Amino acid sequence: MTTQTQARGATDPPRLSAQFEPISITIEGIDPDQLMTAGVDTRANDYWPTFSTGELGKVFFGLTAHWVRDREDLGRFGRVVPGDGDYLRVYAPDGTEIGQRTEKGARSYSLADVERIVHALLFAGSLTPELAVDALFIVKSRMDIAQRRTAAAQRPAQDQEPAADLD
Repeated sequence: MTTQTQARGATDPPRLSAQFEPISITIEGIDPDQLMTAGVDTRANDYWPTFSTGELGKVFFGLTAHWVRDREDLGRFGRVVPGDGDYLRVYAPDGTEIGQRTEKGARSYSLADVERIVHALLFAGSLTPELAVDALFIVKSRMDIAQRRTAAAQRPAQDQEPAADLD
């Protein structure tokens, strides 16, 4: 039995019962049996974006940094364990640590982190399937852009198209 939920702003929809049927969502160009970011180094170079907590909330979910931090603290991203000093470490169900800390202690999320967070929040009942699909489309489009920019940067200069004259 699945629980139908409606978006409720910054609050969670009702939690799914322990007996639920997985939601099957098919998105063209996305393999439902594998993470899009599997085997991809999403922190390889400057062409791969990272996102602050606020950017994660706004760009992918249309919600606040507070909503993201609250879900993280509740363990909706995965397993939360004490880390260095006052910081918590968060692990996805597959055992991968989610997010890195900047020098000042702020979280920094890669596209791989974002994809794992989307799946974890959907599974926990904190996202509607529609919002999860929207977020995954954004992850896919940002991956495509980063891959194209990385490939262009690796081509020899003579193979690259001349820059357009903007004057």
